[in-house]
Amino acid sequence: MPLFAADNNGVLIDLPGVGPAGASSLTGTLIFGIGTQSNNQMTFGGVLTTSSSGDITTLLAGQTLNTSFFDTGSNGFYFDSAAIPTCKASGSTDFYCPASLVTLSSTLVGANAVSIPISFSIDNALALLGNASKAVLPTLSGPVGDSHSFDWGLPFFYGRRVFIGIEGQASSFGTGPYFAF
Repeated sequence: MPLFAADNNGVLIDLPGVGPAGASSLTGTLIFGIGTQSNNQMTFGGVLTTSSSGDITTLLAGQTLNTSFFDTGSNGFYFDSAAIPTCKASGSTDFYCPASLVTLSSTLVGANAVSIPISFSIDNALALLGNASKAVLPTLSGPVGDSHSFDWGLPFFYGRRVFIGIEGQASSFGTGPYFAF
């Protein structure tokens, strides 16, 4: 993308919000460029720069998860928690199965020391995955297997305009890499 003649400094992922119960489908937009056209402007929010390896820090329940990252390729939120039970059914222990919806508060911190509070909810994965009519699951979550990481998967992007600045490319938010929302 940096080789594009224009709109080459990053992308904007724009997905609509989804209620906790999920949805059967979702349509969003991938827009090339940041601050280069009328459809890729940000009028509010914060910018989190990343470490040299692309990580940010997540502060959650007294933990400092300093190898946290954003990932549109993951179908849920992935982090380790001793307080939330994993599913017990065969083949489902990769997910959390709380007895009821759990809402958590965290703070995301960039390498630039900017912090942004984020709340998110997780629900029983067996119940979520048991509904074959739902493919969009904003409350799906499970352990990541690394006590220093938080994988902010696709549900993080629901209802947000998330800008991803490409390393070494300048925009009105600064020079990438960064995430802004």
